[in-house]
Amino acid sequence: MSIEPKHESLEVPDPLLKEIENFKGVLKKVETPLFPEHIYKLLPKFLKETCAFFDNGRDKDVFLASTITVLSGCMPGVKFQHDGKTYWNNLFLFIIAPAASGKGKMNYGKFLAQPIQRKYIKENDKKKEDYQLEISRYRATPAKDRLFIDEPLEPDYQYLFIPANSSSASFVETMARMQSSILFESEADTLGNTLKQDWSGYSDVLRKAFEHETHSQNRKGSGNYKEIENPCLSVALSGTPGQLKGIIPNTEDGLFSRFMFYYFEGDEEFRSVFGTKSKPIPYADQLEPYSKELLQIYEKCQSWGEVHFSWKPDQEDELQDLYAKWTKYYVRSFGSDVKSIIFRSAIIITRIASILTILRTWEHQDYSNKHQVCSGKDFDIAVALAKTFIDHSLHMHSHLLKKNPTEHLDTKKREFYTSLPSEFTRREADFESDKLGLHQRTVTNYLKDFTKIKLIEKLEHGHYKKLV
Repeated sequence: MSIEPKHESLEVPDPLLKEIENFKGVLKKVETPLFPEHIYKLLPKFLKETCAFFDNGRDKDVFLASTITVLSGCMPGVKFQHDGKTYWNNLFLFIIAPAASGKGKMNYGKFLAQPIQRKYIKENDKKKEDYQLEISRYRATPAKDRLFIDEPLEPDYQYLFIPANSSSASFVETMARMQSSILFESEADTLGNTLKQDWSGYSDVLRKAFEHETHSQNRKGSGNYKEIENPCLSVALSGTPGQLKGIIPNTEDGLFSRFMFYYFEGDEEFRSVFGTKSKPIPYADQLEPYSKELLQIYEKCQSWGEVHFSWKPDQEDELQDLYAKWTKYYVRSFGSDVKSIIFRSAIIITRIASILTILRTWEHQDYSNKHQVCSGKDFDIAVALAKTFIDHSLHMHSHLLKKNPTEHLDTKKREFYTSLPSEFTRREADFESDKLGLHQRTVTNYLKDFTKIKLIEKLEHGHYKKLV
């Protein structure tokens, strides 16, 4: 297997700073790489069969990326050693594409785990019913007799999926009740709005969860101190390029490098979507049997207990050489600040391989060995996936470094530009300018300036489109 990095479809800016300086606010049309087609023939049966329902290359990639991330939160107890530290197999994924481009296929990854979520909801309903019965009995007890009875405590309710609109404190409490949890949000704005209220809290939780670092929480005034040891959290998000900065505003605090990124721009042609010509059987109906199977996999992992994954010695040597070459190549091409992406990819690739290995074990129904070793087939798949995720991450890294082209505008000009919708007429521009107290001649000059520096383009007389 060749281990030389290839960039046949991902354009590498050289030098990167020149591209940043020349950036005018519009992402170039970039054909980021697909996962190599041959890996779909090598996948474990569970993934091979579910991915086969998707014909389009991007759809298939998005589903696979989403599904392995969801699976990473559904295999509690699977761990491995990396650089002298214990890790579990939880992955962080961010799928980025323009609106209506097909990234919604990631939701079928979540669909597969819904029976697990429903199982916990059913158990929670029973807990709540029992608690309400106990508290009713307690309150019906005469006050003098209550002195000898402890008031029933409301039980801890468990959920596989944690809502993205939770506060960081609520998020931590929910995560603390589970051996492994999943944050899954296909609308990045939902999490982005939450982060606006509590950025530092959430960022800290996510960064520590990736490394399974102990998280401490002390609610002010409540005396309620909590500590989560070895938190296990999987994260799957999707959004547009513009929504990324609302969640990961920069590449410097370490959150960016913890994610696997998958970026694409979508089809320019309208695809067949009507009736049975597009898909005779709905995806959900096709995936339903596999969602039930995933519940069985989840329960088997729970009963199996702690399972240790490892590479073969020759695989470790090959990975060592591979990552040394990747680090040298990408640092030379992109600069030293991308090292964290490559270094953390070495954790990510091991997590991917451990997931594939557990699926093989499920396939063969042999649970006699709690020390699972990667096969050659799964090694090749993991390397191919990790390499593709690195390419996409580096593209998004460059995107985050690009300066906002409206930064050089004066305050009033920038305020006016921000107020405009993505497409607008002169009448709509005048309406917004009235709110800001701008004269008509000023608006005319602003629109001319915006056109000149490529912040807008004129579609036809009196009709404009924003380019940033």
